[in-house]
Amino acid sequence: MFRSVLSKGQTLARTANINFIPRNGMSETTTPLSNYVLKVEQIDDNRFRSGATYEVSRSPRRYGGQMMGEAMLAASQVVNNPKLMLKSFQCYFIRPVPVNTPQSYEVRVDRTSGVHHSAHCTVRSYSAPDKLSFILMSSFGLSESPSSGQKHHIKMPDVPRPDQLQTISEMELVGIMQMAPMEKKVAKRTTMEWKLIDEQQFRIDINHKERCRQTWFRVPATFLPKGDVCIDMHGAAVVYMLDVVAVMTVRMTAPPPPELNLRVASLDHSMWFHKPFRADEWLFLQMTNDKAAAARGLVEGSIWNMDGELVSSFAQEGIFRDANPET
Repeated sequence: MFRSVLSKGQTLARTANINFIPRNGMSETTTPLSNYVLKVEQIDDNRFRSGATYEVSRSPRRYGGQMMGEAMLAASQVVNNPKLMLKSFQCYFIRPVPVNTPQSYEVRVDRTSGVHHSAHCTVRSYSAPDKLSFILMSSFGLSESPSSGQKHHIKMPDVPRPDQLQTISEMELVGIMQMAPMEKKVAKRTTMEWKLIDEQQFRIDINHKERCRQTWFRVPATFLPKGDVCIDMHGAAVVYMLDVVAVMTVRMTAPPPPELNLRVASLDHSMWFHKPFRADEWLFLQMTNDKAAAARGLVEGSIWNMDGELVSSFAQEGIFRDANPET
């Protein structure tokens, strides 16, 4: 965790950051702190600010994955207990935030004990401090309990290993990559490494009988902290990526009409971290969509490590509607 020793009268200013996604024109090795994408600066005991922004899809709205990742980092800094790891969070997007507007993150610890902490983080825009934009509720616990009782998890699907698959860039070179434009843009601009099990699953211009997508992914090792696994850092990297990739699974059922100006946005997101993992090692992701109705769709997902262990589960609800002002 991040600690600072302060003398009397000093201002507390601690910074947690991930530089795994350099902004446009910045080198991964020379990106200054102010250009890190996931960055929160602690300004007092429980308040943080974030001015960094990254325009994932050229949207005028701040990217939800960035807000989730930064809220995770802020909550972890306030809890600051090396014996505990982030076990789960639930969050809600209440109103959109302009992409270039600085954010205020305020964390409150709701419960503490030797084996469990609960905390919530509220996010407001500096341009509208009286309006709540986002809230994240988090739970911290022991990574392994001596009396943990039953141990089991669903088996990872039998799929090709990463070394048997091509990257997205390699697939594009031979003309077989037809991922949705927004997802392709995110895949390229975030420097995530992707190896799709079946590129047809990521096409949204055709009907799919099964609403399931599968891929291996990882974050380049140079973009994450070295040493022991810090689940808030590695988890934030994964959460950043999931916010756009997961919700698009809903669109597998049928391509939207050409005249429809479809608006897609996250409404809420829940995630559970079952055991520590490294985001810079290959992880297998499976996403399914069981229901879509009333302009909303629900996606459920599971993440396994290379050993076939289930390390994380998540659920995300998104809204899909015509952006026409008349709707």
